[in-house]
Amino acid sequence: MHYKTVYDISVEPYDGWIWFILAGIFAILVLYSFGILTTVKPGLYPQRHWVVGFALVIAGIAALSYWDFHRLRDRLLADDCEHLDGIIQGHWEKKWVARDASGKPDRKHYEGFTVNGVSFGYYIKEAEHAGFQNGGPTQIPLPDGMPARVWYITDKHIDDGYLENRILKLQLGEFPKN
Repeated sequence: MHYKTVYDISVEPYDGWIWFILAGIFAILVLYSFGILTTVKPGLYPQRHWVVGFALVIAGIAALSYWDFHRLRDRLLADDCEHLDGIIQGHWEKKWVARDASGKPDRKHYEGFTVNGVSFGYYIKEAEHAGFQNGGPTQIPLPDGMPARVWYITDKHIDDGYLENRILKLQLGEFPKN
């Protein structure tokens, strides 16, 4: 059977550069706050610590995003991941609107399916998360019965211990001809 690669993290570009740009901007603000604000307006000393703290948080997010992407890519390239061939079963999607703290709508879209008893689920177009998210210009249809090859790793969430199967490479076959 012929398979088509629809996602491969080893050939995907790292798209989290926005975090590095934000970290750079906040680094400039930190330098500004240490240099100019303390000499011109010495009373702004406490605000300087908030700027430094915020810059460190942004830099931490940038570093974690970069590390996670390269960790997953390197695991696939080293063939240090699980691999399975099978049929997509139980495909589902859930869409909802949540409200953030300010009351603005925050649209959520979650999708999942199973191949050979292994479940996969992910938020579609979640920029901070490396791995397959079905978030390209057009969403890839994943109907039940479609043959699939999946390379994945199982990661444990730090906060709640949830085991998540993260797709590193996905190939889809053709429906069998009747």
